[in-house]
Amino acid sequence: MGKAAAQAGVKRMTDSGEANIAEQLSQATILLADDSPFMLELMSAMLKAFGASRIERAANGEQALQMIQDRHFDLVIADWQMQPMDGHAFLKRLRHELRGAAQRMPVVMCTAYTDRERVLKLRDAGANEVLTKPVSPAAVYEKLMRALFQPRPFVVSGKYVGPDRRRRERPIDFPDRRRRNLARAAGGEDMYL
Repeated sequence: MGKAAAQAGVKRMTDSGEANIAEQLSQATILLADDSPFMLELMSAMLKAFGASRIERAANGEQALQMIQDRHFDLVIADWQMQPMDGHAFLKRLRHELRGAAQRMPVVMCTAYTDRERVLKLRDAGANEVLTKPVSPAAVYEKLMRALFQPRPFVVSGKYVGPDRRRRERPIDFPDRRRRNLARAAGGEDMYL
């Protein structure tokens, strides 16, 4: 992919009022974790075209965890399939073993496998975004923007640690639901309180 193609993706996106994105990205420190030198080079080229200049690389999840413990990153983009530690194991360890800013760091997981089961597995492990291969500049940019600039609330519970898994906010009509439940309990569907 040429630099012009990646920049065209940025221009399209920034025309909608995100003029300072490249400036903000230039201040972000991004870690790429992938065991494919080709993918590391491709993702680096795209990120640089978007304005990122602080990009570091890890060859696998184990190396990425070590780097995260040594210094601060604003975002991680990691591949699902890496050896010896894959992206899923990396993500689970990041969310459950580390604390503070490292634990809450946005993570975009990359995968060529887009079946619902795998995507849900990554979501449930704490991925902020899932990027499917083959990647395009527009898709990388979209996931980057969501992860960095539209974060969801972070949840720490007994079994789950990661961004809120809900994407949409749906209003809950509590009073009507309570009335229906009370009416059913009383034996009359049409009963209102």
